[in-house]
Amino acid sequence: MNRRSPEQTRERIEDAALKLFAERGFHGTSVPLIAKEAGVSSGALYRHWENKEDLVNDLFSRRKQRFLGAIMEPIDFSRSAREVFRVFWSSAAVWARENPVDFTFLELHHHSAYLSSENQQRDTMILDTARTFLARTRDEGITLDLDPDVLAAIVWGMLTRLVQGGCQGSFVLDDELIIQTEAIAWSAIRR
Repeated sequence: MNRRSPEQTRERIEDAALKLFAERGFHGTSVPLIAKEAGVSSGALYRHWENKEDLVNDLFSRRKQRFLGAIMEPIDFSRSAREVFRVFWSSAAVWARENPVDFTFLELHHHSAYLSSENQQRDTMILDTARTFLARTRDEGITLDLDPDVLAAIVWGMLTRLVQGGCQGSFVLDDELIIQTEAIAWSAIRR
């Protein structure tokens, strides 16, 4: 009989939950469905997490950290606003292209009531970084004279739709398209 280690079982549950949460949302995904997808018993899930909410928060926290590392690490805020934007866009688009299920999961769950206060604070911190950057570019006359939240919504909306289209096969999200769309996104918010 081939027995899995607790780490292998946990990984199977995480993979199944991530896929189902991205496809069906939190409320459309039951613990028995996760267990069935993972090929384990429902009890196996409870050996690793207290409940479904604990599982989604654990997944969200670790996926968000990976995303942040991928987009924030290469950014040098001492560079020009144009260069910071270019690096942000390309880093975010490449990470999303390479991690489509993770990206979909994060997008679907980032403002949900079931997220822990720690995860909500992490999201607020990210938004505050974007707001500060966009307020600075607005105040320096680089970007449009709009509320930083509006500027962020324009950019993020374009990026998420681009990634969704690439994931759905509407077009190929290759490096050249990322470069082209970054220039268009910058043009949409610059003064």
